[in-house]
Amino acid sequence: MDSMSRALESLLRAREDVALLPPGTCHLDPLDEEIQRLHEQLDQIKDATHRAGFSLRPAFENPMQR
Repeated sequence: MDSMSRALESLLRAREDVALLPPGTCHLDPLDEEIQRLHEQLDQIKDATHRAGFSLRPAFENPMQR
């Protein structure tokens, strides 16, 4: 779960960087599709975990900020 959260966070940062490029330089569709796929997987994991009676902290919560 943590590695998937880190991967999603990395993709989101990459998307922000790519969005700064001049128009037509790079296509965002494949990156957006991968981000969506990871979001869906995280949601499925959270739902299954919740149904099993467990609770997960939000994917991007920093445990050091508690």
